[in-house]
Amino acid sequence: MSFLGGSAARRWRFGGLALLGLAVAAWLLQRRLEPASHGGSPGGLAWGILATLLILALVAFGWRKRAYRSRLGKLEGWLQVHLWLGLLVLLAVLFHTGWRFQDRLALTTLGVMALVVASGLVGAFLYALLPRFLTAASSRRTPAEASAQLNQQAQAMALLASGRSPAFQRVFQGLLDEATPGRFAGWRLLAGRPRRAEAGEHAWSRKLGEVPPPERDSLRALLVLSRQHQELLESLEAQQFYRNWLEVWLWVHVPASLALLVLVAVHAITALYYRGF
Repeated sequence: MSFLGGSAARRWRFGGLALLGLAVAAWLLQRRLEPASHGGSPGGLAWGILATLLILALVAFGWRKRAYRSRLGKLEGWLQVHLWLGLLVLLAVLFHTGWRFQDRLALTTLGVMALVVASGLVGAFLYALLPRFLTAASSRRTPAEASAQLNQQAQAMALLASGRSPAFQRVFQGLLDEATPGRFAGWRLLAGRPRRAEAGEHAWSRKLGEVPPPERDSLRALLVLSRQHQELLESLEAQQFYRNWLEVWLWVHVPASLALLVLVAVHAITALYYRGF
């Protein structure tokens, strides 16, 4: 995705900045024609109506994102439109208030809108950067394929350890413990991928010294399998690390967007009621 670079991205940035500049110019002109502008003045109402229409338009991006076979333009273009219209709607709401922040409901709506816009900016960068990170972390296997291979490796390791001495079993159990994610592993990934014990020559020599000589060849094969198992697990954890952060972002942006729709509706109904409609 060329969200961060490329000629197409530069054109979108130029168009978006021009749109924001036009909005600021329109507001400056309105301030000259209507110096005492506020949320209930003609100019303020116009900005409020524009902001409401823009919010409804932004909701369409959530639908477009799930319509993979839509002919209504590329997803990247919709993402760019969503980003710049989100910034525009924040400006429109500020111009609607006339920079007067006295109504608690309106202030709450503005705060939630700022959260939606800020999280939207974070999401735009995530969608631009995550595919690159996931490609770097990927071992050319889907998570389902990697999980199936992890199970096969674990079964092969258990087969090698079957019927061995207690010392061999202890080494095998220690290798399993190192590879076991444990409770709340998914949440711990948000803080970074866990560091596992290094399978260096010194560690291998120590483990080989713990088992009887006739079992050392089998233990070497077990250690090789364990290293392959660990490398594949780390690749899977790297992919899941980025996916977990995207899930966290969704749990912030989507509920905040829904709350914003409700607050805008309540604010509009309340404003119309007090204006006598």
